[in-house]
Amino acid sequence: MSRPRLITLALSPYNDFARWSLDRARVPYDEERKPLVLHSLASRRAGGKGTTPVLVTEEGAVGDSADISEWADAHSPSPGALYPDGEQGANTKVMVKHFADDLGTQTRPLFWAALIEDLPLANRLWSQGLSERGARVQPWVLRLSKPAIKRTLNVSKDTVETAPRRIREIFDDVGAHLERHPHLTGDEITAADLSFAAMAAPALMPDEGHPTDYPDLDELSEPVAEAMSELRAHPAGEYALRMYREERAA
Repeated sequence: MSRPRLITLALSPYNDFARWSLDRARVPYDEERKPLVLHSLASRRAGGKGTTPVLVTEEGAVGDSADISEWADAHSPSPGALYPDGEQGANTKVMVKHFADDLGTQTRPLFWAALIEDLPLANRLWSQGLSERGARVQPWVLRLSKPAIKRTLNVSKDTVETAPRRIREIFDDVGAHLERHPHLTGDEITAADLSFAAMAAPALMPDEGHPTDYPDLDELSEPVAEAMSELRAHPAGEYALRMYREERAA
């Protein structure tokens, strides 16, 4: 059986959820990182829908982070660790979808609110792991695609006010779960915990455990840095950072 190929971006909560699921499930794969914006073309060529991640397998392309996570669990030497049987597994799937739909869609715009006016920093971050050719193309693509990025990610002048409030609402709910159990669906780590930590990451910028480097807080605009500092101190934020620090490399 040939190793699957994972088409990715350097910094993306959805891409890292897929990576983390494959790593946690101990499924070998080859990662191919693409330049921002041009990743859409690479996705379609690989059989995806214009977004990443896309996992190219012998059975075909898997083009959604949650589907990749479930594929990884099914092909793991120990299937069922990420998605247990029964009610716990059902709850895991509900949480994974919730975090993808409601959390990742808020943390990405908050992160980009600081980057969209600092394209050299954005280029530095999204060039990580690119081929030499991809790294040469990336700054030009970013410059030309700035309006499209803002539109696609819903980055506006209100983002720094609205996104942290919505993120905190989800963090409060997660904190309530963690008061009852050590992890989100019980005593063991499941895909729900990986999904939460990955989707929270752009608003927390983990300095340990993440496979790509985030900037320091002092490199971001003051309003964004302040919002992120508060989210890092939230019990749910602390849990996500601990997941990266203690579990991401496992």
